[in-house]
Amino acid sequence: MNSDILIRLFLQLEPLKQLHRTGWVIKGVELAGGETVASHSWGTSIISLVIGELLLEEGVSLDLGRLISLALLHDMSEAKISDIPYSAVVLGGAQLAGAKAKAEAAAAFEILSDLGPLRKRLTRLWSEIESEDTFESRIVRLADKLDMLVHAVALEHSGVSPEPLHEFFISTRDFFVATDLKQIRDVYNSLLRMHLANAEMRGLELEPSIDEIV
Repeated sequence: MNSDILIRLFLQLEPLKQLHRTGWVIKGVELAGGETVASHSWGTSIISLVIGELLLEEGVSLDLGRLISLALLHDMSEAKISDIPYSAVVLGGAQLAGAKAKAEAAAAFEILSDLGPLRKRLTRLWSEIESEDTFESRIVRLADKLDMLVHAVALEHSGVSPEPLHEFFISTRDFFVATDLKQIRDVYNSLLRMHLANAEMRGLELEPSIDEIV
């Protein structure tokens, strides 16, 4: 493949290194304490790798290479459409959710359009993430949520109040309740304990209260 085509692809993805995740900004976290989409994708990939390796050790069947590929690609479209926060989708309802999905698909297709046969393989991987119809894609979606909570706890450790970050633990809880993967539920519970302990040290009573997942 012509190296100019590859460079054009890499340059299209370059904004992800500078594009800040807007959910943190909305919660009042300054840009210096926020994170970029690229750093979030890296965190999601590391969590996916470690969870995948642990599941393989337990005898669970999965494709680790595909799992990591999905994690690396999962927010690729944001290089074209920016980061649209969860709160915006909730307020916009089904109409905005549908438009967001359509825009993400169009962006992914445009980014990969020059890659010939490789475009088909990478587009298929990206579509797998969106459909969440495979075991690996569901792990990536859970790793995506876990990375957000890891970052929330890291922000708390650096001095950010747990109060505005509490919503992230509430909004993701149902995803972890629904999974039968104990490793992932345990990580959520551990992060929740840290979050609640950080609030207690500050004398904060967080509402609504959240219990660990049994």
